[in-house]
Amino acid sequence: MQLNAPFYSAIAGLVATGFGIFGFIALGFLADGIGRKPTAMLYYAMSLILTPVLYLWAQGMGALLVAVAVFGFFTTGIWSWAPIWLPELFPTRVRGTAVAFCFNAPRWISCAGPLIAGTLIVALGGFGNAATIVGLFFIVGVIAAPFLPETKGKPLPHALWLETPTPSTSSVP
Repeated sequence: MQLNAPFYSAIAGLVATGFGIFGFIALGFLADGIGRKPTAMLYYAMSLILTPVLYLWAQGMGALLVAVAVFGFFTTGIWSWAPIWLPELFPTRVRGTAVAFCFNAPRWISCAGPLIAGTLIVALGGFGNAATIVGLFFIVGVIAAPFLPETKGKPLPHALWLETPTPSTSSVP
């Protein structure tokens, strides 16, 4: 039987997205269970490890679909950290602006992605090598997460003016 590339590409997309939904949901439970920092580090590390597994080493349709499922779980699921951990990192007075900036600034950076990806595919002789190189960006998450505060079980940070003590006016000797 001849493999139909568009059909199997669609199946792979459905598998990755379906398992990604489970990864998205699971991240919330893991973040509440073991903490935001270890959960984010786990998801980023697994995404980093699974990129070459999927794009370079998965051989055969069965192995490819299993790799796509696990890869989708972590790479789609990692986006769940944005509504869970990201707002907890900023005080109330800047929370909306900071979250919007952190969520959308990478879009400006990634607009060059198609040009870079095409150049990498040609230069490296194929899609798998290029995808693996681009997947190295998951290292940023693995490295950055340990430097962020763990916010599990802590109240949201408030505006600085609420936290700064004001001098008392009744301090007459």
